[in-house]
Amino acid sequence: MDAEYLARIAAALGKTSDAQKFKSEQAAMNQRINDRLWNPELGIYCSRYWQIPEVESAAIEPAKIFKNGFDVRYYADSGLLNEVAQRHDARIDYSWGQTSPTEKVPATGWSARISGVLAAPQSGTYRLKIGGSEYIRMSIDGQPVENWMTDNQEQHVIDVKVDAGRSYPIVLEYFPNNSGKEELHLNVYRLEPGKPGSDWITRLTPMNFYPLTAGAANQERAEKTLAWMYREDKFWLPWLLPTLAKDDPAWPEQEYWHGHIWAPANYIIWQGMKKYADQAHLAEYARRCVALYMRNWNEKRVNCETYKSTDGTCDDEPHYGWGALLDLIGIEELSDVGPDFRPAPQKDAALKEDIVLRNVPFGGKLFRIDAHAGDVTATEEAAQ
Repeated sequence: MDAEYLARIAAALGKTSDAQKFKSEQAAMNQRINDRLWNPELGIYCSRYWQIPEVESAAIEPAKIFKNGFDVRYYADSGLLNEVAQRHDARIDYSWGQTSPTEKVPATGWSARISGVLAAPQSGTYRLKIGGSEYIRMSIDGQPVENWMTDNQEQHVIDVKVDAGRSYPIVLEYFPNNSGKEELHLNVYRLEPGKPGSDWITRLTPMNFYPLTAGAANQERAEKTLAWMYREDKFWLPWLLPTLAKDDPAWPEQEYWHGHIWAPANYIIWQGMKKYADQAHLAEYARRCVALYMRNWNEKRVNCETYKSTDGTCDDEPHYGWGALLDLIGIEELSDVGPDFRPAPQKDAALKEDIVLRNVPFGGKLFRIDAHAGDVTATEEAAQ
């Protein structure tokens, strides 16, 4: 998309050779998008790993990979100072809830240190997943773990390369967050080579539609991609466009990139829709974007960072300039920008409502835009 607009700017400035260079770069990038990101099985553009990712085995039984289970020491304080109890367990799989983990340990304000020895039956890479608390520390073979990853279940994840026949001491320190839902779980998986085709990232988000904005698709691929957008169980909601498909398990969370609506994403996708979508869907997309913005503006005079796709209400910051991009979509459905930066009204616009917009800025001047039954006119406002 950048190369496309840079080509337009260069052409407007009379930089013919630069414009041609940017056009060539755009064509090359779009070819790479089609070669690399078109998923023929799903019929949509998908993100993709650079390499085929390794896959996890089934969870390994603790007795097969940890020597002699785990020694657990409990402390009556939150700093691992006052040891009050010990026990030995075959696995780390605790759900304490609101109760004390054992006698002599208070129900809150305690901590624990758990020790074990990892001895893998085969050399390779093993994945350790720790769930239940964000407040943990861990060392493996005497080295503190600092490069944690987090999976979609909010578990701490670390991949460890080990050699068969070697023992790797593990120390896990746990600090309850006093939420009343105290728990701790450790599972280990062996990583194995992935299968061809497993490098596709098939979770659907608005970014799956960005290749349309770049102009990468031919008409057939564009229609297949847009068909996903138009599905009411995915993205075509009364309040659109959610950052996750409606049937995604994380959509109900309605926070930031888990179901929220972002005006910049809507606007970027709008640029792609103008290249490929039919007039009816263009009009409805613009109608719903404007309705989303105006609902919150009319009720509370807020211009929001994000909106909930469940009910169209404002979420997070209530005064964020980019929220007005939702209204800009509506303006662009009525009028484009001409070569002289004046309004270029759409001919036979699909929006058939009676619409009057006052003081719309184009090229340093203000214009009135009138629409009636698809007929759009633009007239310069009288000087104030």
